[in-house]
Amino acid sequence: MRLFLLLALAFALISISLVVSQNPEFLRQTQQFVSGSDEATPAASLTETPANSWSDLFEHTSFVGMQDDGWQALSGFPSFAKIIIPLPRKVTLTDGRLRLSLSTQMAESGVGTLRVSINNTRRADLVLKTGEDRRSLLLGLTPEDLARPRLVISLTVQGDAFSGVCPSRPSRGVVVDVLPESGVELAHSEALTDPLDIWLADTKPARFYMYAGDDSAQRADSLLLAARLKQLQHNVEFFPQTDAENTPVQILSVDRNQSEDLVYDIQTGRLTIKDPNLAVTRFASDTTLSLADLLSGPLSAVPADENAILEDDSTRTFFRSHRWRMNFDLTERRAGRAPSQMRLALKTSNQLEGADWLVRVLLNNNLLASYELETGSDVFERLIRLPAELQLPDNEIAVDLLTTDITNSICDPGLEVAAQILPETRLSGEAVTNAQIPIHAVNALGQPGRVSMTAQPQFSGAQAALASSLVAYVLPQDTLVETGAQELAAIPTRLAVTDSAGLQERLEAVDLSDTSKQYWVVTEADGESAAQAPYQIIPVGAGQLTTSRLPMYDSAVFLFIETSEGATSDAQAD
Repeated sequence: MRLFLLLALAFALISISLVVSQNPEFLRQTQQFVSGSDEATPAASLTETPANSWSDLFEHTSFVGMQDDGWQALSGFPSFAKIIIPLPRKVTLTDGRLRLSLSTQMAESGVGTLRVSINNTRRADLVLKTGEDRRSLLLGLTPEDLARPRLVISLTVQGDAFSGVCPSRPSRGVVVDVLPESGVELAHSEALTDPLDIWLADTKPARFYMYAGDDSAQRADSLLLAARLKQLQHNVEFFPQTDAENTPVQILSVDRNQSEDLVYDIQTGRLTIKDPNLAVTRFASDTTLSLADLLSGPLSAVPADENAILEDDSTRTFFRSHRWRMNFDLTERRAGRAPSQMRLALKTSNQLEGADWLVRVLLNNNLLASYELETGSDVFERLIRLPAELQLPDNEIAVDLLTTDITNSICDPGLEVAAQILPETRLSGEAVTNAQIPIHAVNALGQPGRVSMTAQPQFSGAQAALASSLVAYVLPQDTLVETGAQELAAIPTRLAVTDSAGLQERLEAVDLSDTSKQYWVVTEADGESAAQAPYQIIPVGAGQLTTSRLPMYDSAVFLFIETSEGATSDAQAD
């Protein structure tokens, strides 16, 4: 009898398990009945809903995402990334949400979280799973978010992944990729009609016609506009004009004869700008104005603060070492001026007596200075010289704080330290340059007065892409460029985009005995210097010897810069 009861109980349990496995909704309802309440709706949804369910609630919607070939990733503990997404400016936004599609990989020994902040406000913390995983995160936007010209999305990965040799020592251990389908879904009261709003809502690269024929001015205008957009972090691509009928929307071109600054044809999707010099302000995601420009009196003479280089001044915690990276681009500074020094202000937590810490400063991977950190002082300040000969158009300053203590165990990470680069950290001064220093070419292009630009060959799409990148690399953003003047020779600084044959002709015509002129060639970097910069600026002149080699293959592209006497005289004074 007892055996029979046991068999009946086992049969009942098996039957119940089968019912539950085939009906998960039954289990959910049972849990709600036991708990006595419904499950709360999370503020950050990790569950995918039908793609059109949200947009069906509104009459007018749009999606502003990452560009097609854009890529953002975080690697290691801790790591940080910032994504900036511009918002439409000529419509009233009524609702919106951020969609983040993530691909994560974390070591089996890892424990980590991903924090998402929007406009410096924490919005979500996501626990990362070990191994490979894909997550989709939806975050609602506040009215304050929608009132801004752009969203600043900050991603922070915190945690540890421990190695097998030293269980107490963390390793890199994690990679988080932000997938291209990420972006912002927006609802607005009316349809997008403004040309820039429509253009910004398209995540595809900007497309350019490559003009056929002998119109050098049109080619130069296209290359100049593409260069300006690249300086604003927009992607571009080129295609022959014969392919226009089969090309989708977002075709850009320049027409200096049109009456309006910006014209958009909704039928063809063609966006035409009157002057590519306006692109820096027209196509920027937002504009800023120095407070000194709005004040009257003595303060109005103070130049705009172009010297701030620190983007993130938050406190960092670490064990034995940490590196801060700060970037400055000479093309973004007024007249392409190179700074002569940096004031470094560093604040640290109190150190134990006898602890040995070093502050090390590097410019473009060149060691500038190394200092011992004084025990008992929590603020470190130094004025550090920035040699002009070590500077490039795009520069990186690295500040290392590290200990020289030798621990008794290879698995001892030491004491945790907190440190912060203070906002007082600044660039200042103007470096003295001369024609032998490559950045002198950038300074010459940034001097007051016009710069002429020509593009003689009929470039292919690949050549045009490289040419626009070379122009973006050396041309300061506030430099006005003329492409259609009849007397280009009268303009003191001339920039020519050319191929191998055209460069040879220009170099053969150079008269090195004429000291009133200076010349530079801008091209791809050779293999030895490619790790530091993708392009190189080579001075050409009497008494200048260079080991640089020019890539003279058939499809090579060059910039040839020529400056007459007086065009760079202002650059010689400190």
